[in-house]
Amino acid sequence: PREGGPSRRRRPQDALRIAMAEMPETGAPLKVKVKPPPRILKKILAKRSETKRAAMRARDEGGDPAEDDSSLRVVLPKKPSSPTIGDLEAAGDRLWDILLLTGCTAKCGRLNSDGTPVRVLPRGNSDYKRKWACASHMTIVASMVAHGGGLTSLEGWKRDDLVTKDVDALLTDAHTLAKAFNELDGELRAPGALKCTVAFHREQKAQRKAEIAEEVKAERSDPSFNPDERVFEYYVRNADENYVRDQDGNLLRATVVDDGVRIRGGSTRFRREPKVVSPRVAEDGSHHPWANKVLEALGGVDALKGACNATVPELFSPGAIGDLAEAGYFNGHGESTDQGRCARAGTKSDGQSRGVIRIYAENAEIYYDAEEGLASIEFDPSDFPHLDPEMEEYKNRKLASHLVPFIQQGFVRYHVDSGRFLFAGPYWERASVLREARARDEELSGLSGCKGRATQIRKNVPTLGSVIMVVMIKGVAHGCKLPASMWCKYGYNVMKRLLGGADLEAESEAARVAFAKAWAALMRRFAAGEETLPVQIDFRNQFAMDVRDEHYLPAPIDLGVLPSHVFGRAGAEAVLAPSLPGNRGSTSSWPALYNFLVAADALVPGPTGGRLRNAAGLDDFLSGKPSCSSVLFAADFRFRLGGGKWVQKEEWPGDQF
Repeated sequence: PREGGPSRRRRPQDALRIAMAEMPETGAPLKVKVKPPPRILKKILAKRSETKRAAMRARDEGGDPAEDDSSLRVVLPKKPSSPTIGDLEAAGDRLWDILLLTGCTAKCGRLNSDGTPVRVLPRGNSDYKRKWACASHMTIVASMVAHGGGLTSLEGWKRDDLVTKDVDALLTDAHTLAKAFNELDGELRAPGALKCTVAFHREQKAQRKAEIAEEVKAERSDPSFNPDERVFEYYVRNADENYVRDQDGNLLRATVVDDGVRIRGGSTRFRREPKVVSPRVAEDGSHHPWANKVLEALGGVDALKGACNATVPELFSPGAIGDLAEAGYFNGHGESTDQGRCARAGTKSDGQSRGVIRIYAENAEIYYDAEEGLASIEFDPSDFPHLDPEMEEYKNRKLASHLVPFIQQGFVRYHVDSGRFLFAGPYWERASVLREARARDEELSGLSGCKGRATQIRKNVPTLGSVIMVVMIKGVAHGCKLPASMWCKYGYNVMKRLLGGADLEAESEAARVAFAKAWAALMRRFAAGEETLPVQIDFRNQFAMDVRDEHYLPAPIDLGVLPSHVFGRAGAEAVLAPSLPGNRGSTSSWPALYNFLVAADALVPGPTGGRLRNAAGLDDFLSGKPSCSSVLFAADFRFRLGGGKWVQKEEWPGDQF
């Protein structure tokens, strides 16, 4: 208190002392009336003392369960004959401590930031509010015991059930919970043993997040191998990975020995995978000058055409795509213009080329033998009579053999020093000379920022996928004949600009529209019961050439006069009944149409997206709508009525039917 001033908080005895000090001495007895403390204050103080004494008894009698035993054990003080709310709160405190040590969060509606359950505090000082808080705690503890198998059910352990009981009954329940927990198996009573699935998932997620962070750090220091992320250097670099120059400032060439399959010497450097480039770079190389140097690096037009004819089919031909599909690698291109096609050249050329070449290289490294050389990854089924076509080795060896043309054309070499197939060879060596010439010219220009631009020229080496795309586009421009079926819509535009003449896309689109309208009109007549002639259908997949081979149906299929009940969603489901889940063994409502769909599904290589098993696909096919009725696995079909003339989008090989 301030000196000379009144006390800010006066107790009753202080008031008496001050009053007596200020009274004059008269010798007469004093009569002082002191106001007693409020009744509520006495009640609060009594309850606090009671709770404190009960907690001290529990500590003295029970001890710390976590220190006495490696497993947890609840030790509550003996139940008094007349328990108070303080005894109940002390028992609740001990149960709650054990709950936190178990790490259990079963049935906990709210959790703290550290993952522990939120404890409900009394919303007042009345016995009911304090009992209500104890009931809430016991409900959570009961969930923990039930989670460990100590309670068969939580019936009667809900807060609304507990709060109706008196203190004596609640304290009995607390001892029941303690006994049930102590009777659990010791392993379940270990700290953290009763963590719930959510808590485990939360910890595992945090742990996995930390592991991913460590993996990223490790990958940056020692990246996993990806040929697109490795650049083979034909110039000498020092320990700091800087280029070594001669006295004139020119880069020193590394000593490299290339025997046509293997390469020794040189070095590799890590680089982030560059962005995917579009086919437009082959037409306008202003932003990618290396594209204009591909022809020169290959050695002329003849070498360009040879490289195009040898390598591009290994990425987009029916045989290559079929091998990838059989081995389970190929997953289609859902983002392409035509989702049904398995491989399309054009928009996806660069990205698909990178992925496919990497698959070939990974499989080739499995079977490559230095003593046998290129023969070790060439594949002729007759040389492996012990392998069945369904065996993994058979499929993987076929994939490995697709890398051979890239090696023969000087795009890929086996690097003896690293034991990997890298993008190295005559093309890359000549390209490095041309690239260094451009970088040196930039350095000597004396312009502002010339050294930085020179560094970028040396640094930005294209991937093989990008190079092959330029080879493909320029090869077409110089007369290479590639199957039109492998081009996407964007590829048609590229071909039109390169070759000139007719608008290939417009011609193809006009033929498709006319065919779609004819098929849709026929389906509408069948659905209305107006057509009486039987229809015959023929089919070929998207890789069909000008010769009727395995990409065609052996013979057209007669569908007959399609009845009205095959149309619509319900009709499609009835036709596909044998293939729909839950209907195995059912018969098709129109077997001829069902057999055609099964044959078409088997003929299309790669994934078909489950269209045969989807009634919506058949419904569209028969819908009579030109916008969707002529699409079947993105392949090609034709039809005719009563043995008449075939209606088709484009020419088919000589008709023997």
